[in-house]
Amino acid sequence: MSKKGLNEMYKILVYFSGPVGYTIFATLKILEKMLPIEIFAINDQSVNSRQFYQEQKFVKIKKTWFYRDYLKSFHLPDLNYLKKIEKKFQLDFWHILLADSNFAVMGDTMNKKFTDSEIYSLVEDDCKLFEKIIDEVNPDFLMIHVGGQKHLTLLREMCRSVN
Repeated sequence: MSKKGLNEMYKILVYFSGPVGYTIFATLKILEKMLPIEIFAINDQSVNSRQFYQEQKFVKIKKTWFYRDYLKSFHLPDLNYLKKIEKKFQLDFWHILLADSNFAVMGDTMNKKFTDSEIYSLVEDDCKLFEKIIDEVNPDFLMIHVGGQKHLTLLREMCRSVN
């Protein structure tokens, strides 16, 4: 646990995704009553739930990034940027990517084949968003569900790298 004074706020970065996102949301309400916290959120819920999160008054969320707003079409990736990020956050992109079933090579069972350029393009977009958020928030804690998806693993490992 971070060493903060009694009156200092803990910054919690949360990732809302799928049904687990609602459980995390409910947990935040309890944490708000127990600890001095500032909540920052990355929301990857369905488009239909966006209005709820924007208008809700149950949990005080200081700032929210809607992950799907940052999804872009494939582009030529900046490999120098990716090398810099791998070094800065001590990452191994291919180790992370091969754990994601969307990119794992399993003979002919893979539903969609991505080129290396397309994969790097996706990783670059995630890294730019997460680097921006981590630099801005400097979270004390990350609340995220365990999963093998590349963006969840990237965020977790980037946060772990900066403690």
